[in-house]
Amino acid sequence: MESQAYDPAVNRSASARVMVGTALAFAAVVVGAGVVARAHIPPGDDNPYLDDQLRVGVFFVPTGAYVAWRRPEHRLGWLVLGIGILYWFTFSGYLGLNWLGIHQPGWEILQRAILVFAISGWLAGRGAMLALVPLCYPDPRPTSRVDKTLWIAGSVGVTTAAAAHSRLWTPAYFEGAEPTGLAAVARDVEPWAWRLVLVVSVVAIGSMVARVARLDADQRRRHLPVAATASVLVVPVLSSFYGEFVHHDLFSWSERVLVWTSIAFPCVLLYGIVRHGVLDIHVAIRRSVVYAVTAGALAAVYAAVSWIATTMVSARDETSRIAATAGVALVVMPVYVRAHRLVDNWLFGSRRDPAMVLAAIGRTVERAPQGNAALDLVAATLCEELRLPYAAVDLQIVEDPETGGMVTVRMASAGTPTNAVESFGLVGPAGSIGELVVARRTPHEQFGREERLALQGIASHVAALASNVALTEQLLASRRQLVTAREEERRRIRRDLHDGLGPTLASVCLGLGAASERLGNDTELGALLTQLEDELHAAVDEIRQLVYDLRPPALDELGLVGAVREHVAALTARTGSTATLALEVEATDIADELPAAVEVAAYRIALEAITNVTRHALASHCWVRFEASTDVLRIEIEDDGQGVDAKRSAGVGLRSMHDRATELGGEVVVRPCAPHGTLVWASLPLSLSARTLAS
Repeated sequence: MESQAYDPAVNRSASARVMVGTALAFAAVVVGAGVVARAHIPPGDDNPYLDDQLRVGVFFVPTGAYVAWRRPEHRLGWLVLGIGILYWFTFSGYLGLNWLGIHQPGWEILQRAILVFAISGWLAGRGAMLALVPLCYPDPRPTSRVDKTLWIAGSVGVTTAAAAHSRLWTPAYFEGAEPTGLAAVARDVEPWAWRLVLVVSVVAIGSMVARVARLDADQRRRHLPVAATASVLVVPVLSSFYGEFVHHDLFSWSERVLVWTSIAFPCVLLYGIVRHGVLDIHVAIRRSVVYAVTAGALAAVYAAVSWIATTMVSARDETSRIAATAGVALVVMPVYVRAHRLVDNWLFGSRRDPAMVLAAIGRTVERAPQGNAALDLVAATLCEELRLPYAAVDLQIVEDPETGGMVTVRMASAGTPTNAVESFGLVGPAGSIGELVVARRTPHEQFGREERLALQGIASHVAALASNVALTEQLLASRRQLVTAREEERRRIRRDLHDGLGPTLASVCLGLGAASERLGNDTELGALLTQLEDELHAAVDEIRQLVYDLRPPALDELGLVGAVREHVAALTARTGSTATLALEVEATDIADELPAAVEVAAYRIALEAITNVTRHALASHCWVRFEASTDVLRIEIEDDGQGVDAKRSAGVGLRSMHDRATELGGEVVVRPCAPHGTLVWASLPLSLSARTLAS
């Protein structure tokens, strides 16, 4: 898929508008001439295909003009507009020739000129619709080498078939004369050129369907109706290709399918633009809806006033018409203003009334909880009040210990993220604290000046709430860093005591014992050494207890999973043959050495949860699972017991688990399992970067 920067201010240039306006004026003149000519010729001279040509033009010309004006760099709009004009040219050309034959038979030069262009207009339009239009949807132009080759082949086929058709169908050929010269060549070339167009059409439609199928689910849903409608053209194309060799179509109804599918295509395209914004056309819908609502209301008012006036006043009196016109004039502006307000509020929310948005945010904040949840509700309120697809709040809340700079973290968001976003600064008492990020309603629709001022005003009010959240998060992040530093320091001290001071004192005890044995008869000195040895033994015991209090020794000796398994084994050994609870410990991708604070918290949470199961759950089975990713350690303790009462207040054990997880920026969730049992789920961040701490 081709991705291009699209700037409406550049693409919607004056030259594009002039070209579209000129094409529309030319189309109006062409079809108008045909309608006038039709009114002045006998009805029996009508071609049975004229109505179809008129209908196709009626749907193709306005649709193509609209797309070309909105997206002048997209070939589809110009193709659709050109196809409609070509159909109208054939419609009016045939009727004009009939009119000239009846009223001005001597104007042979004009008749021949009209015939050259009108006789093949429908053929060129049909060929372009079948072979070229599928190559320009949804991309602005063919992008792959295959599609570019198909475009060239289709263009050559359509041009050749149309030129040959015009050269062959001369007045002499209509009168039954045998073609000679270039006309004879055209007779032989035209069928093969049209067959080339049909082959290219089948491949082009298949290529279009494949391109749409490769899109993501959301894009595919948007483009599928248009692609499905165009793919129906395969049926008449194959029928016509079959008819090129056997001289009759495979399906007798294929021509009607072609005509009605041709009429349906621009209708489905317009539906896709209005409903899904296909071809990235969104902005002008508001004006179209306003004009449609206004026109409908005025038509209803005019009809009502006219009916009342003609009922009360004689039809021969002009008073009824004057009254109807005056009534419509009186309601034009109020209806337009009301329709504009309704549609503007429907599409853009309260963008023209920032006070309403601020009031809605105020009501939201009043009932919002503290912390990030309040910012989430603010973002959701912005999306709802301003009809925005996405809104987010980014804050600079902690310093990254690796780089020393402030890290910007997305604290809250609502809606579906897009790349078309704009940012508005959040300024607190201490300066800039972050940004309010809002997505444009469409990728190519810029915010207006009034809307930017409104968003800046909203951002200044959001900054006050965001500043409080930032201070809270900075405090929490500082606490997490302190807890982490404390546990790391405890692990270091424990290792120093266990591996350094402990063995040294033990060896001193042994030396004192050996010295006392060699003293012989000096009982006084021996008693002193024995006393010193006992005191050293007591000091070693105290150090051992201190080491255990600092950090569970099993964590350093066996690791987190091994320590939990040792505890489970000891628990099972104590209960012996009377145990009714089976405990299983599972681990996935657990590193040999985890951050000290995470290890201790996970170990304490797991042991507390296991203790609760053994004491209160009345379970027969308990599963303890550890799973680590790049940034998070997850712990699950699940049992098949009687379950936890949702209304029961948390005890000391549950509060302890929550506190240990919260200290590290994690969380603990305790909920009942279906059909019975309890699940304790804990998530602890492994990475101690500022981004992880802040999240």
